[in-house]
Amino acid sequence: MNALFYLLMVAGLSLCTAAAEQRRPNFVWIVSEDNSMHYLSHFFPGGAETPNIEALARQGLTFAHAFSNAPVCSVARSTLATMCLAPKLGTQYHRKAVAAALPEGQDTIYQAIRNAGYFTSNQHKTDFNFSSSAEPGLKQGVNWRARKNPQQPFFHMESHAITHEGRLHFTDDKRRLETTEHEPQAVALAACHPDTPLFRYTHARYLDRIREFDTKVGTLLGMLEADGLLEDTFVFYFSDHGGVLPRGKGYAYDAGLHVPL
Repeated sequence: MNALFYLLMVAGLSLCTAAAEQRRPNFVWIVSEDNSMHYLSHFFPGGAETPNIEALARQGLTFAHAFSNAPVCSVARSTLATMCLAPKLGTQYHRKAVAAALPEGQDTIYQAIRNAGYFTSNQHKTDFNFSSSAEPGLKQGVNWRARKNPQQPFFHMESHAITHEGRLHFTDDKRRLETTEHEPQAVALAACHPDTPLFRYTHARYLDRIREFDTKVGTLLGMLEADGLLEDTFVFYFSDHGGVLPRGKGYAYDAGLHVPL
């Protein structure tokens, strides 16, 4: 997946460098946390309906065989940021006591984009396993609207924890009091998952979170359209790694690595 990002973004940049007077394209990464392609109906039967993501796909490309380089967030994000496999840099340890130091001359992709003249921003997560003498190259907590020059091309990365495993933590009382948008008895369980009322509720709650994330995608696309930027922007949606149900996050199985893109 990392090589694919490089190829697509470099192609977009190269198309414009030949004619400096042409407006360079913008790039937006919309990242959901902790969900594999198995939980979106656009990719897999029984997944949540995601109308905004599906609308984006109808006007673009769907990659059905995209895989993260690690089944846990800090490792996957470090690899995405550096475009280097984690063991090469020592970033393969989740929550390592001491962050790995990047080799001299090793930029992040965000620094490289900024050096090409782009405004680069992030809302809000970084979560890297490395330290660097150079800043990562992302203005935190803002988006393209913070540019001083509205003609400057931009790269914006936006992460949402709505689908993160922490959103599946609940008490038994909360489960008894709350209903889910997805009917627990109707969810399509994987063969390896237990068919119990508690697990069905957990699965349905997870699908609800994915639907909730989809509204964030719609909001961001609406902002780009309102600003007259949508047609000049390459928009990527993907997850950092696989989902949080058993055999997902933390495990190098298909459900831990196979991401929507």
